[in-house]
Amino acid sequence: MIADVLRESAQRHRYRPCLRIFSEGRFSGLSYEELDRFVDFFAAGIIARGIEARRRICIVSENRPEWVISYLGSLRAGCTAVPLDSLLKPEDLRYLVRRAQAGMVVSSGKFAKDLEDLRGSGKLGPDIVCFDVRGHVPTTGEGVEKSDDSEDVESSGSFDDLLASGEQALKKGAPCERRVPEHEEAVLIFTSGTTGVAKGVVLSHRNICFDVTAVLGSVLLRQDDRLLSVLPLHHTLESTAGLLAPLSRGASITYARSLRSKEILADLHACRATVFISVPLMYEKMATGIKRGISQSPLEKRLCARFLLWSAKSIKKTLGVDAGLWFLKSLRKKAGLDCLRIAVSGAAPLRADVQNFFGILGVPILEGYGLTEASPVVSVNQVGRLKPGSVGRPIPGVEVRIADPDAQGIGEILVRGDNVMQGYLESPEATSRVLSQGWLSTGDLGRLDEEGYLYICGRSKNVIVTQAGKKIFPEEVEAALAKSPFVSEVMVVGAKSSTSGREEVHALIYPDFEQLQLYAEENHIRLDEELIKEIIRSEIRKLCAVLSDYKRVKNFTIRGEEFPKTSSKKIKRQVLSADETPAEG
Repeated sequence: MIADVLRESAQRHRYRPCLRIFSEGRFSGLSYEELDRFVDFFAAGIIARGIEARRRICIVSENRPEWVISYLGSLRAGCTAVPLDSLLKPEDLRYLVRRAQAGMVVSSGKFAKDLEDLRGSGKLGPDIVCFDVRGHVPTTGEGVEKSDDSEDVESSGSFDDLLASGEQALKKGAPCERRVPEHEEAVLIFTSGTTGVAKGVVLSHRNICFDVTAVLGSVLLRQDDRLLSVLPLHHTLESTAGLLAPLSRGASITYARSLRSKEILADLHACRATVFISVPLMYEKMATGIKRGISQSPLEKRLCARFLLWSAKSIKKTLGVDAGLWFLKSLRKKAGLDCLRIAVSGAAPLRADVQNFFGILGVPILEGYGLTEASPVVSVNQVGRLKPGSVGRPIPGVEVRIADPDAQGIGEILVRGDNVMQGYLESPEATSRVLSQGWLSTGDLGRLDEEGYLYICGRSKNVIVTQAGKKIFPEEVEAALAKSPFVSEVMVVGAKSSTSGREEVHALIYPDFEQLQLYAEENHIRLDEELIKEIIRSEIRKLCAVLSDYKRVKNFTIRGEEFPKTSSKKIKRQVLSADETPAEG
């Protein structure tokens, strides 16, 4: 069972730090022994309340130790954990709780009122347990504090009370563990999705435990590793690779204070992180912040940093030696990256220039590929065997093949292994469309090279087909445009030309207005709407020059705000409304 990961580590690493969170100006947290004890209390508490095995328990909260206790405690009690996105709108949260037919909902204080409103309407029957409006689970000698963003809800049960009742039940000899078959439902994940309605992905204990073991066979975590956790725990990549994998090694996990790149860099430095798992957007913002810090330094330091970066890049290119490990040690330390030995990127394509920048600094980013339906990791690059542009080779025990490849070897990616889901919740037709003879149809397009490295080309649903039958992968064009310092976010779509009526490549662009303003000030010109369009038009022409003519952007639209995104920071492509269709530029 999944919760056995913690039980086994608690026996080997009793007093080692396990989970940490920033509170009142310092990091505090739990040892492995303490976490295991609290998980026992939670499991015993819900068993004592009459929650039957195999009932579903929804968890909705920001990242914090209580989330981990609830997740592992639910699984130890033989129940199904249902992690929910903490950024859900109240109506979506209520819909998913009803759809899961939950026996209990565990939440932080800020969600309690929405859940109480649902119960008051008669549409929610299960218990509601609130994290008792406090910042962290108390360890020995620590008090209980209230968090500022929480509300007292009279009819909600207290997380403290649940743990206390579990502790009392254990003293009376009550059980804190119920075993269920490894092939049965363990976790139900509602995908956030970028192209449609959320689907309920059913994962078993075997699915997730297999994926954890396979990930550790590719990414070598150590007992002395320190991981800074930034992705939301309901995201499968974080709960598998960012929680269960380090727990199985006895490593420590620190939860970041926020998703602001400046605070993340500060937390990386404060907890002396050796491992960091995030999404491309986070690495892009971190790289931008480091470059901005260099450009704002005094002239002497700025010139020195740029010379060292250039030298490290030249040596790496000509000799293949990572000179940045020595040349840029002080820069890495200032950026909070001095202890970092492994950085992993997933959930979306990583820009080559961002990966190269961190590589020059001496911090290799291992890009990987996965999806919720595969628990989620399918492939990942390895230290010393990194191929830029690829998402690595399949993890041990997982097979990948390309269905109906074209002349370039590109086709739909199929995956087979013990990490592949049981199916979609109450959707046999949807399940049969993606599962056949053990193979999972991912909907992603890719190719394999002669060494078995996987390259992602795009989503089959996003492919633009010209009148001449040419296929254009929006992700390729987006990657080219994203290299511009004046482009913050971009989405490429196919749209009919107003003149020819043919399908052409259009770009929706959210500019980096700060960089545009700096450019205008340096050139002593006034920044207005027309100038922004002209700069972006020039960037598009320059960056698309390396693409085949049929792939080049013909028209574009400037957006005044960021694209709506999922909690894993992927653009929600389906929200492109008719009034946002690009006008010819």
